[in-house]
Amino acid sequence: MTKRSLSIRARAVLGATAAVALALVIAATVFRMQLSRSLTTAIRNEALERAADVAQIAVEQPPPAVLPNEGATVAWIQIVDAHDNVVSSSFNARKLVDPLVSATQLAQRGSPAVHTATGLPINGGATVEVASVRTTTTPALTVLVALALTAAESSDQEAVAALLRVFPVLLGLFAIGTWVLIGRALSPVEALRREVDTITATDLRRRVPVPATHDEIGRLAETMNAMLARLGSSAERQRTFVADASHELRSPLASLRTQLETSGPDHPDPTWERTVADMLTEHDRLERLLRDLLLLARDDSDMTVARHPLDLGYLVRHEIARRPVVPGIERTVDAPNVLVLADDDAITRIVRNLLDNAERHARMQVHVTVRRQGSAVTLTVADDGAGVPKEWHDRIFERFTRIDHDRSADNGGSGLGLAIVRSLVIAQGGTVALTDEAPGATFVVTISAL
Repeated sequence: MTKRSLSIRARAVLGATAAVALALVIAATVFRMQLSRSLTTAIRNEALERAADVAQIAVEQPPPAVLPNEGATVAWIQIVDAHDNVVSSSFNARKLVDPLVSATQLAQRGSPAVHTATGLPINGGATVEVASVRTTTTPALTVLVALALTAAESSDQEAVAALLRVFPVLLGLFAIGTWVLIGRALSPVEALRREVDTITATDLRRRVPVPATHDEIGRLAETMNAMLARLGSSAERQRTFVADASHELRSPLASLRTQLETSGPDHPDPTWERTVADMLTEHDRLERLLRDLLLLARDDSDMTVARHPLDLGYLVRHEIARRPVVPGIERTVDAPNVLVLADDDAITRIVRNLLDNAERHARMQVHVTVRRQGSAVTLTVADDGAGVPKEWHDRIFERFTRIDHDRSADNGGSGLGLAIVRSLVIAQGGTVALTDEAPGATFVVTISAL
């Protein structure tokens, strides 16, 4: 899973948990060092105390051959003279001929002192702490007490085992708690996202709820509402301009058509009639463009339509039957009677625009089908033309979109027909898509069945 696929919530939890895990590891390392140091210091102090007690006994009376060895921790005890001769020892050290620490080392370190030694013939050669205390007798003797670090090592191992058991639980609880807290903190953001997701270009009057927290999220909501207000104002000005411009152009266009139609018979130029016919063709295209602009402006301002039951199959057959024949193009239709809940004017315009588009780009054939699939009805219009590249399947429904010379204004298209289809289909609560079927282009409209 890549970083981009993780949500902000997941990344925040992972980051916080990793930081806490690192902090816990550092804290555990410091704790373990402190614990080991404390336990070692306690053992060293105990060795010094027991050596001092034995030295006191040696001062009060000649040391016995076997020294008493009383204490919670096992100790190895020796009394040696200045020549490294063992004078007496505890029962467990009676077989040791050599001292635990030589006289040379004792002279260098002084008294009292603690020596860390490894490899001695006691405690299996493991590390021990050897305390040395010189007596005040004459001649002076040195008491050696060795204590193993087994207790410290055992406590260290138990501490590590406990930390290994506790750390995953702590990290798990922290991760869960952080997940919940971050989820609650981000829930207003998700609410804003869901609300914004439902706002379309035709519903810019809506606003997102502003939480009463007066924090960053509240300011974000206020900023989004201000942005929606600006977008709504801009869209309204654009729609008003398109509608006003289209209405204003209707009168001069009507006047122009009248003048063109009445100027042909008496004109002295024999080619004038052909010129007038060409100009009337361009005039008709301009009129269609104005009607399309007016329709888009109206649909953008109010997408709500009155829907009622109608027979989609009959409407398709009727529209195809009344269309003029296009030379070289064969129309086939398979449209049984199917009831849908829609607006008949909108459906008629959808069928007409899809047929105009298909006939404009077909080579020889246009095929129209109507099918009921469960609770939906599909209207399919296919042609055998050049088709549409896959990367243009979504952009083809945008306004004034033309792909190439085969699908351009030169063939009579304004680039608004499919945009109008999408607007009208959305108003019916349906969807429209361009499929990958080849050859040609296949448009599929899906609306609710009755």
